[in-house]
Formats: sequence, C-alpha cells, structure tokens
Amino acid sequence: MVLPSFIIIYLISIFLDSFIKITWIANAFKGIRMAVGILILDAAVNMFRKMKKQVIPCVIMGCSFTAMLLISIFAWSFSSVFLMLIAGVVSLVIFVIHGAPSEKGGERK
Repeated sequence: MVLPSFIIIYLISIFLDSFIKITWIANAFKGIRMAVGILILDAAVNMFRKMKKQVIPCVIMGCSFTAMLLISIFAWSFSSVFLMLIAGVVSLVIFVIHGAPSEKGGERK
C-alpha cells in the first residue's frame, strides 16, 4: 500500500531540481504546501476541542503555536520537530513534578 507512493516520491526527489523549474509543478507544490498546513491546523483544532481546558496544557500549546508562527513568519532556521520535542520534554517535566492523575479520566481528587 505504501510502496507505490514511496516510489513516486523517491523518483520525484531524484529529479526535483529539474521538476521545480516547470512552472505548473512549482505552483502545485505551493498548493500542496498550503493543503498540508490546513490539514495540520484542522488536526490542531480537533485536538484543542477534545482537550480538557486546564491552564498548563493551554499555556504549552499556546507557546508552541506562537513559537511555530514566529519561526514561520521570520523564516528562522529552526526545526518544528525540535520544537515539538521541547514541548514534550516540558510536558514530561510538569507531569513528573505534579504527579500522575489519580483517575483514568485525567481528573485528580
């Protein structure tokens, strides 16, 4: 199931410099980039709706969003994956400091 897509992407990556010079392919990549951004935004909105509205998770999410937005606006060379790892480490540290929730639903007594 994955192999055909992988082969196509691999072949495109080999000839990417030649492909990107063709105007309609360059425009297609811009459209794909926009679509991926919208899909990521949709996933974030769905996660936010399902998330329990507590202060610490909202602050972590807000800081991560702001950092990603600033990185994108100013075109800084910083990996989004590294930013997500930083947010994960901060969440883990807060989890260790505050301890695990006592119930399965995430609420503390």
